[in-house]
Amino acid sequence: MSSIKLILRKDKINKKTGEAPIYLRIIKDRRTKFLSLGIKITPKYWNENQQKVRKSYKNSARLNAFLSQKYSETESKILEETSKNRNISTKALKKAIVGVEPPKFFEFSYKRVETLKSKLSPSSYRNYVQNLKKIEKFAKNSNLYFEDITVSYLKDYEHYLKNELNNKDATAEYAFRIVKIMFNHAISEDIISYNTYPFRKYNLKKVKSTKTYLNEEQFNKLINYQPEKTEQLAYDMFLFSCYAGGMRFFDAFELQWEHYNEAEKRITKIIHKSKRKHQFIVPEQAINIMKKHKTNDSEKSDYIFGLLENGVEYTEEDLFKYKNYRNRTLNDRLHIIGKKLELPFKLTYHVSRHTFATLALKLGMRIEYVSKILDHSDIQITQVYAKIINEELDKAMENVFK
Repeated sequence: MSSIKLILRKDKINKKTGEAPIYLRIIKDRRTKFLSLGIKITPKYWNENQQKVRKSYKNSARLNAFLSQKYSETESKILEETSKNRNISTKALKKAIVGVEPPKFFEFSYKRVETLKSKLSPSSYRNYVQNLKKIEKFAKNSNLYFEDITVSYLKDYEHYLKNELNNKDATAEYAFRIVKIMFNHAISEDIISYNTYPFRKYNLKKVKSTKTYLNEEQFNKLINYQPEKTEQLAYDMFLFSCYAGGMRFFDAFELQWEHYNEAEKRITKIIHKSKRKHQFIVPEQAINIMKKHKTNDSEKSDYIFGLLENGVEYTEEDLFKYKNYRNRTLNDRLHIIGKKLELPFKLTYHVSRHTFATLALKLGMRIEYVSKILDHSDIQITQVYAKIINEELDKAMENVFK
């Protein structure tokens, strides 16, 4: 004789979370074996008599359906195995029932992110981890299996992101994207089957991003603006990027005099994001801005804009931390400048990158050159700026004879 029962193992309660795991208990010939179901809940939500999760627990219906399914599958497997061998041991019975454990989502994903760490920027790595922790908090179960993430599960997760965390559409879409990336990695490595891929049937629409930039009139107003002393560095770095190929903040942040060849008027540097060697001729306007920050004592290893301390060796983690701090500080100053100029949008350092691209195209620079200077991996990324220019031309034509 054999029997099975769903039980909450209070003897295995987690002292930190107060959660206990749910097991299937199998008794055969007075010998007991336990099958973990990968689910943990606090004891107050468990109905011992009915062997189910109480309705007051979030997503209780889905959990109870899962438990019922596992109970039925186990019961069928026991009948199948005992019909083949009436004297089968509980150990052999458990092995036959468990088989190969399905892959766990978080176990796989956290390991995969660590292997990707060397290829990701510090900010991207941090975003991956943060978004995995976000869905882990929603799941309330670190043993979540890939097969548990169904269309219904994704819809519940979307509701959680937008209504409980108040995430905006772009933030929620990015959270979904991280989960999708993990599924793609698992499928490519034959960890899971494509049939388990829930994004075939449900996905969040990618939010269309808008590029904010200074038009020619706004740019000229900025050039003629007289910054306060506290605004000077932010002002200089923004204008420098507008002239110097839309240089990203992180690259300007760690730009040193050794990256600049004065004889050739050329900057040569490994770009932080792409890790590619990048070089271009620097326009006179950008050179004049750099010269403002050079002293007679400046050495080749010195940082041009002085945001980092000269002679100090920084770790990637330190660079990331200081970069974020300095970026926030400079953007605060740029917000003030933008308000004084009565710009219809918030002025940030990254606007300089978009400003360079749109102005360069308007002045006739070929799009492949703009793409190269921006260090885009694909010219299609640069096409968005060409589309902006075309839309402006369309509006101009529509209004010209009004």
